[in-house]
Amino acid sequence: MIKVEATYQQVKAYLAKKQWGQAVASCRQALKRQPDSGEFNVLLGFALAAQGKPRQAIYAYSKAVQLQPERAQTHACLGELYSQLKDFSTAEWHYQQAVWLQPRQAEYHYNLGITRHKLWEWDAAKESYQHAIALNPKDAKAHYHLGVLYGQRGQLAEATNNYRQAITNQPDYLSAYNNLGCVLFELKQFEAAKAVYQEGIDQQGIDHNPKWGTLYNNLGKVLQAQGQAGQALVAYSSAIELNPELKSAYLNLGRLWQKKGNYPIAVQYFEKLLSLDPEQILTYSECASALMAQGKLALAFDYLRKAIALQPAFVEAYCQRAQGLPGQDILERSQIYCSGFLEALRNKEDTFQVCLYLWQTYLYLGDTLFEYGAAKQAEKYYQKALQIQPDQVELYIRLGDCLAEQQRLDAAVMTYHMGLALQPAHPQIYLRLGQVLSKQKRFQQALEYYEALWHQHLEEGKVRGKLGSLGVLPIDNLPIDNLPRNNYSAKPVSSQPPHQIKGIYEATRDWYMSTECHGCYYIEVPWSSIDKHLNTMSMVAPPASALAPISVEASQSQSQSQSQSQSQSR
Repeated sequence: MIKVEATYQQVKAYLAKKQWGQAVASCRQALKRQPDSGEFNVLLGFALAAQGKPRQAIYAYSKAVQLQPERAQTHACLGELYSQLKDFSTAEWHYQQAVWLQPRQAEYHYNLGITRHKLWEWDAAKESYQHAIALNPKDAKAHYHLGVLYGQRGQLAEATNNYRQAITNQPDYLSAYNNLGCVLFELKQFEAAKAVYQEGIDQQGIDHNPKWGTLYNNLGKVLQAQGQAGQALVAYSSAIELNPELKSAYLNLGRLWQKKGNYPIAVQYFEKLLSLDPEQILTYSECASALMAQGKLALAFDYLRKAIALQPAFVEAYCQRAQGLPGQDILERSQIYCSGFLEALRNKEDTFQVCLYLWQTYLYLGDTLFEYGAAKQAEKYYQKALQIQPDQVELYIRLGDCLAEQQRLDAAVMTYHMGLALQPAHPQIYLRLGQVLSKQKRFQQALEYYEALWHQHLEEGKVRGKLGSLGVLPIDNLPIDNLPRNNYSAKPVSSQPPHQIKGIYEATRDWYMSTECHGCYYIEVPWSSIDKHLNTMSMVAPPASALAPISVEASQSQSQSQSQSQSQSR
């Protein structure tokens, strides 16, 4: 008995010195003499677990549980080992046994909560965390993980409270600062998030542990969201200085430099990230985008080919699916062109051919987003398309439409004029300029574009009449698929009224609505809002998908004179 006790003490001494091999050997020798010793099985399990042999450790602990089923600590150790093996259901059962045997042990409730959390048993996990906190209110970890659970459920106020309590209990709890700042950032409480990150950084002191780089990185994101790009650059750089392998900081720095238009530096950070992690597919795309902005298309396509090579099965499946689409709407057409672009990349076709697919992919992606109301996102794709095809007038029209939809009217006017520089007297651009200038109440200039468009249609009508006499097919009779989007090919207004006059109306708009003039686009001009000497009205033929007519009430004197005229006629 004395010898067994001596061996037991010797094993504990080995464990204290982390001499795992000697501890395992001594335990096995002791178990040969006493195979039913629960104590030596527990010590053996501990030593094997420390050696990184979880399955052998589980066998030893399980033997100990059979011999001493009342030991809660052994169940807790088994719960931890099964968690390491991702067998959370078995781990949960063992933690439940530990809690049942020692219900006042806060650590067991906490570990049970962690396991239930991983099993997505949120209500049960919440209950376990709360039990742990009730038994030990100073338990920072339980508060932290309860905050994580609340955050995942969208209960951000409760998450914030628990993160703050975790920080109160443990002022150097890095993860609590990080998550609290992220919640405040999500709530767009940027100043509060910045204060939290700065408070966490202040806890660093003289400790230059790489883990603190995360706080600097997230502080940079807050500063960037506040428009403080210079300070954000400093924060990201500090993050990399503390942790040269912090991949997210390189990505954020690259994106920030890209946003500032310094593409060569952006590429440097993207390439550094790829050297750390060559399987970052998104980074290949970011790098390619920065290279395309510099006009280095061939090099950009090489990066995209590397991204494709990382997921060839996905790309193959996407291309096969796209090839079977009928292309009946713009979303399907964007997918078809995208698959063509991917195939051209995979087949290493020449740069010119790849560019043709790419800019048309951007075009249709922009069209899809614009149609679904995402004008801001569509704008980015049109700009990308213009980087490849800067001479495409239609792209300037679409980009101008995006800007106008966002009420960025001055930018829209400038963009339309860039299109006119390429193709003067473009009817679609004339129409859009008239519409946007009208929104800006620049009526004199708007009328000039409408009148120019009107005269253009009159001249076009004369030419079309001559072509018709020669048997040439007018553009109106062409199949719609042969026309570009929003092709404004309105017929000229006939010299005869489209309907027989049936009465006298108080306002021209009333006549327009009553006679259902589908061939005309009516604009009513507010005389009091423009120069007094302007005393003419304009009526222009409509585009195929014209915007809603501008309707402004006539002046009081006009209404009175029209009313008198109507009375006399009656």
